[in-house]
Amino acid sequence: MNNILTTIFLSLVILLTSQVHAEQNMKSTIMALHEIDDKVNQTTFNKSGAYEKLAQYQKINEQAKKLEAIARQYANTLHKRAVNNLPIKGEDLSIMRALMNSTILLLEKTSLFTNTFKTSSKVNEIATAQQRLASLIVKINYVKLYRSAVEIFFKNNEVKKVAVEIFNMINNPKQKAVMEKFSEIPQTDQFAQSLQFEANRFVDNHYYYLKLLNPTVTKAVVILEQHNIEQTILGRAIPKLKLQNVGTWFVEIWNRTTNFVSGLFGNFVGAIRFRHGYMKNHQVAVNELYKILRPLDIIAEKTPFAATDFFIPGHFGHIAIYLGTEEQLKQYGLWDVPLVRKYHHLIRQGKTIVESIRPGSRMVSLEDFLEIDEITIIRDRNILNDKWQARMTAEVALEQLWKEYDFNFDISTLDKVVCSEVPYHAFGYKRWPTSYVLGRHTISPDEIIQNAFTKGSGVDFILSLKAKRDRRLNLVSKVEMASNLDIDYNAQEDLFTKKEKKCRTVTTYRHANNRASRYHRRCTTYDKPLIYNDL
Repeated sequence: MNNILTTIFLSLVILLTSQVHAEQNMKSTIMALHEIDDKVNQTTFNKSGAYEKLAQYQKINEQAKKLEAIARQYANTLHKRAVNNLPIKGEDLSIMRALMNSTILLLEKTSLFTNTFKTSSKVNEIATAQQRLASLIVKINYVKLYRSAVEIFFKNNEVKKVAVEIFNMINNPKQKAVMEKFSEIPQTDQFAQSLQFEANRFVDNHYYYLKLLNPTVTKAVVILEQHNIEQTILGRAIPKLKLQNVGTWFVEIWNRTTNFVSGLFGNFVGAIRFRHGYMKNHQVAVNELYKILRPLDIIAEKTPFAATDFFIPGHFGHIAIYLGTEEQLKQYGLWDVPLVRKYHHLIRQGKTIVESIRPGSRMVSLEDFLEIDEITIIRDRNILNDKWQARMTAEVALEQLWKEYDFNFDISTLDKVVCSEVPYHAFGYKRWPTSYVLGRHTISPDEIIQNAFTKGSGVDFILSLKAKRDRRLNLVSKVEMASNLDIDYNAQEDLFTKKEKKCRTVTTYRHANNRASRYHRRCTTYDKPLIYNDL
């Protein structure tokens, strides 16, 4: 038994010293997190048998170290984004959701081992030392995982807001219970006293452990000393984790109030329509569009006959994602994507478009969508050539279904979604132009379409079709559409530009002693080239 414990314990210690480096892009990060989840789910917990417990914890701890490495690297990305006042992207939401799911899973598994490595009188001195050190390693790594989660998810207010949104969207009662108990285990008197006792015992006896001249015990002492226990554990309180505080409570009240007021206005105005769209029941338009549309195309529309068109800034009033027909989804290998499979029955009914409207997000047919006068199609040039990215985009798009309409127009919310947030989240790997309004980052249909005029974006302008009163269809050129979006075309440089205002504060002086009399803003307008790397 002692030899078995020595072998497993040595493996555990080696795993604790390994370094893992996570890839920075969305695909590799999410795939790495899914791999962590799969390996953690393969582990089992046996209440009896030190051998089995150590063997299983060995596997769990390996994945915990990988998760921490990925999370810390990603935390740096979020920190830089916050410092530069950049909005949370759809890609960030996908990664954060995957990170939180992996964290919950690891917490659930790790908590099983926190009080199971108990000293038995039936084992010898070396085995006793190994078990004591194993117990302390488990507890320290649990606290480390806990502190990492607090630092990554709840330190920055914007990230904390999204983390709370993700938490509120957890549908699995078991997962939610684990997260709700997240702060309780390391903050219970029993856990805190046990951790302090074992840490003190290690500090008092680490020379004794070294004198045992056992290589596995010696290496464990070295690893534990690297944790700097006297500074990081002894006498140090574990930070409290609260999913809401006064700040988030205030933001929530503000959001609910503005959402209610905007909702009343939007529902009232949105119900006013002066006529039907010229493309309604237009079979020629339907046939032509089906020839052109490809899965995961982004489609924007204009309804000048609706009252909302007078209040929504910009040219387009609505935007959505064309998911594709059954035939198309099979052709591009998307028909068997798990979330697509869930909606086979709707797709077979002809509901091929994912959109968010005032009553909430839904799937509709192209025929129903064409209660409009004008439609524009843009396309990620390479989306269907990257099977993994296409599958991920389809899944995230479908995850937006059946959510309430986001009358706050806040791109960082997850439980509610406005029309332009559907492509923003689904194409999270793309950079999109956004606006900062009333303390929140927003994105409009025009800003989504703008990427088709942005050099280096990889988004192509495919078609713009407009129906007139006589129901004749007219093509709108890319340059004409740019003009509708207040975008200018520089033919000489083959580059699109947009007017931008740049302002600075100017001080004027009244007396010779340079005592300032007043401040005022001086602004100039210039043509800003639309270049993807500048977003």
